[in-house]
Amino acid sequence: THVQLNAGTTLEYPVVFSSKTRRVKLSGEALFEVAHDASQPFVVETYACDVEVCGTRFNVTADKDVQEFSAALFEGSVAVRNKMNDEEILMEPNTIVHLKNGHLHLSDLENQDNYLWTDGIISFSGDDFGQIINKLRKYFGVSIEIQREELPEIKYKRLKVRTSEGVDHILRILQPVSYTHLRAHATRHDLV
Repeated sequence: THVQLNAGTTLEYPVVFSSKTRRVKLSGEALFEVAHDASQPFVVETYACDVEVCGTRFNVTADKDVQEFSAALFEGSVAVRNKMNDEEILMEPNTIVHLKNGHLHLSDLENQDNYLWTDGIISFSGDDFGQIINKLRKYFGVSIEIQREELPEIKYKRLKVRTSEGVDHILRILQPVSYTHLRAHATRHDLV
């Protein structure tokens, strides 16, 4: 099994797995590649749902603070069980499950650009300004303070940037937004 963790993600696992399951706890976002083992299923436990794996490649996002849960399946199959009401969905490749209003919703995975973070690429395709800023906060672990009453009307049809280019480079791309880069005890970005 291979796991790639996104920024700000925690993964808890035991020193030794039980003989019945391989169970891990996730808070944040991770991409999993799990080898099939019917005698010892792999389970990703989150605050909202458990994802039981049947040998596969998939991405799970679980952020309790903003009540966000999703699972995207690229290969194999997974079963997603809602802890609130025990509803369960068996996923097929190229599908995504979102938790909305306490229920699981399955749809086709139309765009895999949001999962390029494993290659060091952030995709802002179709995101509005607020979503872009939230992604920058998440991926770079920075505080961004917006000093405007209304957010700018910015929406990129397709925009991908390498994280190695840094947050300053990305903010320069977001013209006509201007910003001031302040350094105190920690790095902080202010948008004006």
